[in-house]
Amino acid sequence: MKFCDYYQATFGLATELRYVRDREGREVDFLVTWKGIPWFMVECKLQAGPARGLRYFADRLGVEQRFLVTRETRTHYLDGRSNIHVIPAGRFLMALI
Repeated sequence: MKFCDYYQATFGLATELRYVRDREGREVDFLVTWKGIPWFMVECKLQAGPARGLRYFADRLGVEQRFLVTRETRTHYLDGRSNIHVIPAGRFLMALI
């Protein structure tokens, strides 16, 4: 069973998981849509830093929920300039359960 099918069957959420990349090489690791509409975006990095692709695509697609998921366990904040929520991977993944 695919992840999207699991959420549909369990929670009634018609979600899809996508990868986004353009010809200039900008990319975002995960775009989750709900009923075909962009819901939230996730960029994964070892540590907090610039997430230009995440900001670029989120601005153009109108996605308010933006997450930069890191391996660091103590870094957790909201970047006010880019509206990106920087969060440890463990905490982010626990929220999905």
